[in-house]
Amino acid sequence: MKINQLLLTLLVSFVPLANAGVGDVYYCVQNRADAISSDIGHRELRLDKFTMKWLEDEIITKRGDLDDSLPILFSSQETFTAGKTDSKVIEHWSLNDGRFQSVFSMNDLRSSVIIGNATCDKFD
Repeated sequence: MKINQLLLTLLVSFVPLANAGVGDVYYCVQNRADAISSDIGHRELRLDKFTMKWLEDEIITKRGDLDDSLPILFSSQETFTAGKTDSKVIEHWSLNDGRFQSVFSMNDLRSSVIIGNATCDKFD
């Protein structure tokens, strides 16, 4: 009886590790991408595909030859929020149940906001 309880306790304690996103790689396809700027107004952007890797303390995206990364602000099973901010730029990414959302806002000589949505599938 005690061995069964010990095995059950060990299995239950490691289940969150099995579901965690750290180390996972995702393939993402944009559904929507828009830009709004003070000089041009609203325009739809070309939809793109990209990969995303979930590391211990950051998320890395790769689009063609371009790599970008953001530090993780919050994460739990299959969900993260990553972002950074300074005096002129706010950048925010989030993943929840395979739905990825990105927001980039710049307030400098020209003010602009870029918003994107994508569907992401985990590589096995």
